[in-house]
Amino acid sequence: MELNMDEKVLIKNLCNWDLFIKRILKNGDVKIAANKTVKLTREEIEAQVNNGNNLFTGTDGMGSNPRIYIEDRDLRVHLDFESEDGEVKQEILTAEEIERIINLKTFNSFKDNIEKKVVTENQKHLLLNVSKKNKLNDFEKIKFIEEYTGLKFNKE
Repeated sequence: MELNMDEKVLIKNLCNWDLFIKRILKNGDVKIAANKTVKLTREEIEAQVNNGNNLFTGTDGMGSNPRIYIEDRDLRVHLDFESEDGEVKQEILTAEEIERIINLKTFNSFKDNIEKKVVTENQKHLLLNVSKKNKLNDFEKIKFIEEYTGLKFNKE
């Protein structure tokens, strides 16, 4: 499929803080407010990925655990972050997935899932925020979250 690279598509900041991107194809910077979306051309996004911007390429250079999520599936496929047949999906940690993890029955399953899936600073903040929002009331899990993230559960 031929993509219109001049078309603007949504990208979402997955962090609880503002992110700034230095444009590659034009002058200037792009600000993406915390947990908000902006539109960029597919061409600029591809240039960012090809330039190795880990906000897009994530922890493995292949799109896993990015800080910026490309909301355009066709572009994610084009960039090889996902497969066309849907077999391979981009690794994104969502609030829903964290809720599933914090509700796991055994502590070992909880701990293993956290250690595998919560790898970036923004994901650690998301884990803490979702745990607070869901009123997690399990001392062992709370203690582990604080030790793992380095963040305090009771700090407002």
